[in-house]
Amino acid sequence: MRTAEDGIALYCGADGAMRLLKIVAVLLVIACAETYIYWKFSVPVSNSAGESMALSPEAAREYVLKTKSLIIIDVRSQKEFADGHLPNAVNMPLYAFQHSVKNIPQESAVLLHCQYGYRALQAYKLFRRLRPDITNVRYAAGQLHFSFLQKEGQSGQ
Repeated sequence: MRTAEDGIALYCGADGAMRLLKIVAVLLVIACAETYIYWKFSVPVSNSAGESMALSPEAAREYVLKTKSLIIIDVRSQKEFADGHLPNAVNMPLYAFQHSVKNIPQESAVLLHCQYGYRALQAYKLFRRLRPDITNVRYAAGQLHFSFLQKEGQSGQ
């Protein structure tokens, strides 16, 4: 019967060091291949005209005010959404996003947002893969405050 000491002994000495070096080399090749594949086939964060799909909070406010037939999708959890959300936002938590995204009309413009922007970016990449037919998709790369649609000088209630 082999013990843990026998397993450790496999990596002692010249042969063991070479075996360990080969394992590290294989892992490095796998990591490089995954990085290349992700880089080659990932969804770009800008459209063909060079316009960024990521919007700052200020740009997102302007986008919401000027865009007709806009659907604001909040990809936070249901609890986070219940604690407060943007007016007219629809909750599609990231964990259920794949099933809900099929119901979005093709002619709609879409703004994805979350608390800080990371989940919105993940939702954007997933959205572009699942719904390539909807081209007017943006995401907020930053925190949108719930009063961000109010005009300057107005106070929130």
